[in-house]
Amino acid sequence: MALRATIRPLICSLLLALSATVGQRAVPAQQSEPPSSPKASEARQDVPQQSDSDLLVFKGESIDDARERSSHPGTEEDQRMSVKVPDGDAPLGNPVQLTLTLAPGKISAPPAYVLSAKSVDFDGGLAKIVQDNGSTKTIEITPSKLGPVDVLVQIVYADNTLARQTAHLNVVPSATGLKKFQLNQGFPVLRLAVYGDEVERQRWLFPVVTYQGVKLPIYLEDSSQIKLSVEQNEGNPAISVDKNGLVKAVREGTATLTGDFAGVTDKIQITVQNYPTP
Repeated sequence: MALRATIRPLICSLLLALSATVGQRAVPAQQSEPPSSPKASEARQDVPQQSDSDLLVFKGESIDDARERSSHPGTEEDQRMSVKVPDGDAPLGNPVQLTLTLAPGKISAPPAYVLSAKSVDFDGGLAKIVQDNGSTKTIEITPSKLGPVDVLVQIVYADNTLARQTAHLNVVPSATGLKKFQLNQGFPVLRLAVYGDEVERQRWLFPVVTYQGVKLPIYLEDSSQIKLSVEQNEGNPAISVDKNGLVKAVREGTATLTGDFAGVTDKIQITVQNYPTP
């Protein structure tokens, strides 16, 4: 319930943003015809008229359909749609197909979605429809976060009814389509100081992965899904590193840190000095 309460205003904002950026078209102001009689004029004055300039028009929706939809009161009936997710885990950076089953009725706005992890929205927009069999539609999304991810899917009917359902995915590392893995944003060297300030004594790793077909790099939140190994003097270790990727200076020396993400490896050299370089 808390998630739905948090996402509800966001989904409304998404609807407005979609209609304003991808769906709304300029429409000439509607000209009213001269009244044929005083009674007809009075009748029109009694019925509020919505200006086309204020009309929300979604992508793929005609002006006439938008007018018809807007003539109905807005309602929410989530039972008019169900969502089926694939069995098993969802691979990071790879398309995942969800099957939507819709109740009878004309669809006014195509499916839209919001992805969230740890109650934070990180992606959303119009869903890519890869198969359309009328009341059954298959949409495709690409998760870019590891771990539990919620997918809120919504669709709008011509009678101005909003239907929403939340699907749950568990996103795991995947070697499929993995083009590049960088343990620390591509920096080959990390320098630390034993007696420096906190920033100089310890650093977080910032791992990045790039997948085929995904336009932007995916920044991993931590290194918990990366297998880390250290090459250094075991009797006098220069660094320590925890499973989340926090590297700390222990004593002056050098170390090589290697990370393995879904079978792809990268390594960095770590140099530890007693005092920061002036």
